[in-house]
Amino acid sequence: MSQEEVTILGLDLGSTAAKSVEVKFTGNKKNFHIEVSSRKVVPSARWSQLISWENLEEMPVVATGYFRKKVRDAMLRVTEITTAREGAGYFFPDFDVVLDIGGQDIKLFDRRTNHFKLNDKCSAGTGAFFDFVANYFGVEVSALSILHFQAERYPRLNSTCTVFALSEIISRLVEGYTKEEVIRGMHFTFGEKIASLLPECEEIVLIGGVSLNKGVADVLKKITKKKIIIPPYPQFINAIGAAIYGWKRLTIDFHPRNSGKMARM
Repeated sequence: MSQEEVTILGLDLGSTAAKSVEVKFTGNKKNFHIEVSSRKVVPSARWSQLISWENLEEMPVVATGYFRKKVRDAMLRVTEITTAREGAGYFFPDFDVVLDIGGQDIKLFDRRTNHFKLNDKCSAGTGAFFDFVANYFGVEVSALSILHFQAERYPRLNSTCTVFALSEIISRLVEGYTKEEVIRGMHFTFGEKIASLLPECEEIVLIGGVSLNKGVADVLKKITKKKIIIPPYPQFINAIGAAIYGWKRLTIDFHPRNSGKMARM
């Protein structure tokens, strides 16, 4: 296909947060460059705020995530497995495994075998769990990684289950551990949990909102002994991947106010 320039709105409507990105594509289907702009995040219940009639008239919309089917005007709706592969693959074409730690679950995709694993039995180690811990200590979630690196020792925690975590956190504080040490211990317990899910691999691409917590990346590297890679815009990788998936399936040029021009190939 000849040289093109198209902007696609990628939506990732997750369990707790909805994200959108405008991705400008330049090139052709096999050799292209992207420019990411207009990144937005809102609570999932307010996902409709990410779309306007202007969006729908001026660019294709591709949706992924738990609530993707609610976007009736989307040109395509695709799974997070597909968008994680497309998004991670753009930045790291030879990646082994994608680890997506979201608000309510943990998803793992092995590109080499197309094997997918989902851990959604509880919120242990997900964004909801870290929100709970940060709220207990009265800090912003972003502060957890800062506190992590302020501790050298850490207590052993037996559970990262939100239901039992509070009593265990209190017990460790009573024993004399500081909040920094407890948070570091929490990260290590989570890292051990994740390590048990991982296949043999050389590197892991870490995406999702929790990837912004550098304490998590630190313990995963120490425990798994693997290379942990965090791409640009890790919280938006599925939204970017949705846009890339749509770009690869544009059958003819998309023009403003000319909808219905995208189909599966």
